[in-house]
Amino acid sequence: MLARAAELDVPVRVAAVLGDDVLAAIDASAPAWEDGRPLGEHGELVSANAYLGIDALLPALESDADVIVCGRVADPSLFLAPMAHHFGWPPGDHDLLASGTTSATCSNAARR
Repeated sequence: MLARAAELDVPVRVAAVLGDDVLAAIDASAPAWEDGRPLGEHGELVSANAYLGIDALLPALESDADVIVCGRVADPSLFLAPMAHHFGWPPGDHDLLASGTTSATCSNAARR
């Protein structure tokens, strides 16, 4: 995408959201939830990711990026973060965030 934008001489601002990769924090000797055996006994650990929320996306939205690239993000956050950014909702206003989550879920379900 960036190469094509450069070919067309179109400026593109890209933001990267990091923090979902938690592989380094995994203890291979910790018990697996499924059977209680150490995680490492199940083979090599190659990936471990956490779902990020709106708090991880808001700085990227505030940067006025044209494109935001991110790893694992909770599905409602893809709708809720732009709403919170656009309307200026404070991250601690749980009533607004709940309303936004419900609206995003309902409008997404209505499209099916």
